[in-house]
Amino acid sequence: MKNLLVNVMLIFGVSTTAFADQQLVEYCTLTGGEIVSEWTCPATGSVKMGEACKQKNAAGQPMYFNGCSAPEGRYKTLFFKACVIHDLCYHHEPATNNKSKADCDNQFLTNMKKICKTTNPFSLECGIVAQTFYAAVDNAGDAAFTCSKENVQYPADMDQLPLPSPAPFITNN
Repeated sequence: MKNLLVNVMLIFGVSTTAFADQQLVEYCTLTGGEIVSEWTCPATGSVKMGEACKQKNAAGQPMYFNGCSAPEGRYKTLFFKACVIHDLCYHHEPATNNKSKADCDNQFLTNMKKICKTTNPFSLECGIVAQTFYAAVDNAGDAAFTCSKENVQYPADMDQLPLPSPAPFITNN
């Protein structure tokens, strides 16, 4: 399965990187957050390395996300808001809304399909990449789920995020 995911990512121009990208930094800054290089998972005490955006909700509770952590390229930009919601779901469930990992992953896929339909409803490529991203978290996301045992109210829908993310229209170029 891992080889299939890598091949699909290469076919559609998706590469990987280990540093915070400009989109994350800009979105975090514009929404009043700060970029941190590590944070501690309340449930396990494990330190999560890698740059993430730290924001506070209306109650002053910290929320962390890094957007689309693995892929690079136009789909990382296109699916940014879906990735943020997925990060928040993984980091604050089941404590907040009693959602399972499968619930978070299914919402992620639904959000990406919604983005594909909005940006270019005729793009088969977008749907395939969305399915690939879904398969990656479905198969390899167990360690990231249930980081928090705290009830942290987070935006549960892409439309609840403070600002629209840059979402370029997909062309066949």
